Amino acid sequence: MATAQRASAEKEIADRQKKAAADKAKQDSIYQAQHAAADRAEAERQAKLMADKNRQDSINAATRAAAAKADEERKAKAMAEIEAKKAALAAAQKKDDKPTVSAKSSAPVPKIVDSDYKEGVTEETIKETNRTIYRTVVKKDGTAYNFQKVVYNWGGVFFFKNDNAMTETTFMAELKNFKEQFK
Repeated sequence: MATAQRASAEKEIADRQKKAAADKAKQDSIYQAQHAAADRAEAERQAKLMADKNRQDSINAATRAAAAKADEERKAKAMAEIEAKKAALAAAQKKDDKPTVSAKSSAPVPKIVDSDYKEGVTEETIKETNRTIYRTVVKKDGTAYNFQKVVYNWGGVFFFKNDNAMTETTFMAELKNFKEQFK
């Protein structure tokens, strides 16, 4: 009987050890399953973070590219405006320069006699059949400067200082300077 009790006790111990081993194996498998699930969740989280970062990088790159393109377009537009202004100024300069060519009229412009004019500024208008001459004689220190604007009926306008052709802007500037000296 003692052997039967002993055999029964050993069987009980063996059953408990098997049960403990089965419980440990079950806990190990649960632990491994939980860690595997946690690892999968972490991997998914990392993948999502990477996808979000890639998306944000893509958006930032597209924004930078759009800003660079807009800046280039703005610069190109500004350069086009500058070039257009240059062309307009060049055309205006050519237009101003055209009257500088000495125009030969059918009749010469009447000459002035220095002794006919007093010191200061004298203005006179000479009307002819095909033109009007606006003459301003500035006499300073015994020297007379003859400024003439000749306007033809056909539309031509010419500017002279002492029989030398000049542009309208130069004519107006020099005449203004002389007039200011006598104010």
